[in-house]
Amino acid sequence: MEIQIFRTPEEQQQGVHLETRKPYGKLPTDKIYFFPNVGDSAQVVSRDIPEDLTVYFLDKNLHLLTFIRHFGPGVVFTPPRTAHVLETSANAPEIDDFGFLWQHLQ
Repeated sequence: MEIQIFRTPEEQQQGVHLETRKPYGKLPTDKIYFFPNVGDSAQVVSRDIPEDLTVYFLDKNLHLLTFIRHFGPGVVFTPPRTAHVLETSANAPEIDDFGFLWQHLQ
C-alpha cells in the first residue's frame, strides 16, 4: 500500500480532496492517507470527494480508537485521545494493524 502523509496544517486542510482532482477522479483502493498529530476535536471534512471514505482514529500509540466506514460528505470531529487520523477509500481492504505507521511519525 502506498502512504501519502499530510504533515502540515495546510496539507491537512487540503487532504484527500486534492487526490480527486486527478484525471481518474476516484480514490485508489491501494493508498492510505495519513494525518499525523491532529489531536482531539479536530475536524475531519469530506467535501467534493466522489466516493465514501473509511476514517480511522488512532491514539498516540497507533491503537485504534474507533473508525467510520462509508463516511460521505460532511464533517465529523475526532474523538477524545485521538492523535492521528488515517483515511482510505471505503472500497479498500479494512486495516487492523497500524504498526507500519511508526516509521512515518519521525
